[in-house]
Amino acid sequence: MQFVMTEEGDKQLKAALDRGPRQYWTQRHGTFDSLRRAIFLAWVASRPEDAKGCIAEAVEILRRKAGRNELDAGDLRKTAFRLRDEMLNNEELADDSLLITTVYHWIGAEMDAVEYKLQAETLHVLDTLVADLPPAPKIWPEIPRAQQTSP
Repeated sequence: MQFVMTEEGDKQLKAALDRGPRQYWTQRHGTFDSLRRAIFLAWVASRPEDAKGCIAEAVEILRRKAGRNELDAGDLRKTAFRLRDEMLNNEELADDSLLITTVYHWIGAEMDAVEYKLQAETLHVLDTLVADLPPAPKIWPEIPRAQQTSP
């Protein structure tokens, strides 16, 4: 079985590449699910600069997310210790559920920050990979456009 890119598919691929990196992927909880597909399609279209652009933008987004989570984690840490101190100083104000919830969110923010940082670092490996890829073979033939004939 042989597959070829249709003329319409070729147009859509080129249009997607021209729109820029953010159009390439969907994101779920910091992981760029379709980034590998975007890199592959950019390679197939002989546009390695677009693949590198995807990677660079993903790195930047992940670093920003890590930074925001680090700030959130710092705030949650302060809140957790303030709640603990208030509970120790005045047992009538003790609200265990608020402390428990705050610590739970603090742990999550710390974990997310670390995950985003690691993903950003990992993408540098992909940047090197793109530079090492051989030129893409032509996987769809040049199809001449059909001549319009009048009825």
